[in-house]
Amino acid sequence: MPDTFTRPAEVPADLLAELPPEPEELLALSAELLDEQLLDLLVRRCAVEAQLRDSRRAAGLPACSLGYENQVVKRYSARLGRAGVRVALLVIGS
Repeated sequence: MPDTFTRPAEVPADLLAELPPEPEELLALSAELLDEQLLDLLVRRCAVEAQLRDSRRAAGLPACSLGYENQVVKRYSARLGRAGVRVALLVIGS
């Protein structure tokens, strides 16, 4: 009987590279992609918040608007629960 039937054949490396990733790897890659997108959006959001504060100061107003900040916190907490409060406070710089 030939050896190919008694032991597994070796798969060439170039063929292994073409195999689809495992489900866990796909999920991990998806999570990494989402993390990068979230981080990009958070950086942009924080920059806009800084511009809002600068604009208020330039107009002679307080840097923060409690009514606006409360709306942001409520919106985040409605979607994310208690964690949303923490995220909102980080985003608005409070």
